[in-house]
Amino acid sequence: MPKVIIMTSDMSMLPPVVAKAVSSQYGHHRFVWFEDVLNYISNYFVNIFGDDYQSLLLTSTLVGAKEALDFDNFKVKDISYSLGVDDSSFDDKSVDAYIIAPEGSLMGIAGTAIVVIRKDAIPKLKTNVDKLPYKPYLLDIVNAYNVWEKKQTTPYSPNISAVVALAAALQFTLDHGGLAKNVERHIKIASFIRNYLGRNNFDIIDASLTNAFTVCKVPKNIKADDLVESLAQENIFVDLLDEQTIKIGHFGYISYQSLDIFIKALDKILQTSTDLSWQEIKEYAFDESSKDPEIILNSATEKLLTPGPTYFNPEIFDVMENYTYYKSKKFIKDFLELSDRLSVWMGAHNPTLTLSGPSTGLMEAAISNLTRAGDRGLIISHGKFGDRWTEICQAKNRDYLILKVADEDWGQAFSAKEIDDFIAKQDKQIDFICFQQNETSSGVAYNQKQIEEISKVVRRHNSNIIIIMDFVSGSFAHDINFDEVDIDAAIIGSQKGLGISSGVAFLNISDRAIRRLLDLIEYSGSLSDLIKEETLDKYLDFFEKKQQVHYLNILRLLTDLHKKNITDMPNVFHIYSALKSLDSMDKLGGRDYFINRHAKLAKKTRDYVENKLGLKILGDKDYLSNSVSLVLFPENIDAVKIKKTLKEQYGFSVAGAQSDYWKSKFIRVGHLGYVDEKTIDDFLQSLAKVLKDYK
Repeated sequence: MPKVIIMTSDMSMLPPVVAKAVSSQYGHHRFVWFEDVLNYISNYFVNIFGDDYQSLLLTSTLVGAKEALDFDNFKVKDISYSLGVDDSSFDDKSVDAYIIAPEGSLMGIAGTAIVVIRKDAIPKLKTNVDKLPYKPYLLDIVNAYNVWEKKQTTPYSPNISAVVALAAALQFTLDHGGLAKNVERHIKIASFIRNYLGRNNFDIIDASLTNAFTVCKVPKNIKADDLVESLAQENIFVDLLDEQTIKIGHFGYISYQSLDIFIKALDKILQTSTDLSWQEIKEYAFDESSKDPEIILNSATEKLLTPGPTYFNPEIFDVMENYTYYKSKKFIKDFLELSDRLSVWMGAHNPTLTLSGPSTGLMEAAISNLTRAGDRGLIISHGKFGDRWTEICQAKNRDYLILKVADEDWGQAFSAKEIDDFIAKQDKQIDFICFQQNETSSGVAYNQKQIEEISKVVRRHNSNIIIIMDFVSGSFAHDINFDEVDIDAAIIGSQKGLGISSGVAFLNISDRAIRRLLDLIEYSGSLSDLIKEETLDKYLDFFEKKQQVHYLNILRLLTDLHKKNITDMPNVFHIYSALKSLDSMDKLGGRDYFINRHAKLAKKTRDYVENKLGLKILGDKDYLSNSVSLVLFPENIDAVKIKKTLKEQYGFSVAGAQSDYWKSKFIRVGHLGYVDEKTIDDFLQSLAKVLKDYK
């Protein structure tokens, strides 16, 4: 297959050293190495913009970042394709925030959005947000700023691989002379390409605007779409604007080897042979054969036994040979294949939707898209992540009741009968219900039969109730068939059982949920009918305004998927990692084997802890998780010290309690994703050695 050359206006190629870092550098985002990476990135942007600004990383696309800052009195400037291309410094104090997509001139991968915000603009932003009837949750930049100021971290799971790529790309830029040198490089490359185009009768349109790309009319004897398609057949991608106009991107990682292939491909289409002077451009364009120093951010040797992110499997991350342009025929085919394969895995007849963002974003989207102003919800919370539903409902101004297990009772779960009895006592109808299938903070999980029972009892009270399930940490570890349990939305995480990086999330939805979306736009036809409508965009705009969604628009994700259209930048790396993970699961023995392996490892862990170590597992035995086990210690043993010793002496990273009440009482042992039996055996033996000091 020919080498992929991306010369579009929205996505850079990757330096080889960045691609290698993404494939090999991974670990938990709450560990010191990642904190160092975040601080490195923060300091990089402070050096550019000054101490008056703070950089924040959102786990979203550029569309999400723009939406979060979209206020009339708030000046935002997108420099995704000008930073290091046209400008190396910025001193316009009238700008409240700069936003940057790392897949642009910075030469990273999609999956995080950079917001560089003026610190004294935070109060103005807060005032704007406070006035909104429906407030952002995932994209709450004021909250992100406050969390950074307090803890130097992100409020929700970051896109670990995208952050790694960004740090590696920034270091690559510094190693090659910094931003000022990068601007000089882009000036020369833009001039070189425009010289070629001019000599071959392309009509360049206003070349003074930017060094990032060139808009031009193709020669009169050629059709623009034919030229773009001919290049695409050679795996070279440029933008088609209209029947005579194309846009050629020349920003980010442009090597002279890629330029040579690009020029020769154009010459072939034009049936010419252009004599160009390559000597000068070789001094400025990158050289793919150069031996750049490997960028080591983390050795990726952490033995992760946390309930997410999970154990690092290098094979699953080794996918950069597939990296391609997201609008290519190959990527769209692979993107749709992933959707279909996930639906088969989850037992869902509707296609699986993909969000370039964290699972928290889909939790928010489910509330924003599938419920109505005035609806009343029921939140069933067994721990920290169940409580997140209440925070989202508050942000979205949704009325709700909560059926909550007290902190001191963690490990207990509400049965279908208890839920039934609770609803029966209410004087007002419940319109939607939210719960976790698997609550990693307390080790509680519902199985298929239990979820079916819950669905039956709540639908007896309201046949149209919308049932939303967080399946983030339970998917791939529990045998749950989406269609059979009769729920309406299931949110699937990436960094849990699937075993890939955080930063992408998936959604299964029912026919009932699709009907709710259509009813909200007052459309009586089917989804298939809607997709054929010439006025589809008007319906989508109406939905966005009514539900106050844009980036987190489930109806748009749904219609785009059915139209085989990708309108927002996807996480290309994550899509190929997910496909490779599914391939790996199939090689291991398929769905049943992989799920049963989780059950087996959970049983092995608990049997050893209880029978060999004489300790207790926290939780009701009817509701234990296949993803995580909570090892409970007696009063004379401090769980915090056990956790620390396991890491420092034996290299095992487990999770602590997410409650002040339980902080010193238990550790959480993840047996999720690609953790194997030997690793669990080694861990249990290490735990036994640590406990000897307490006897």
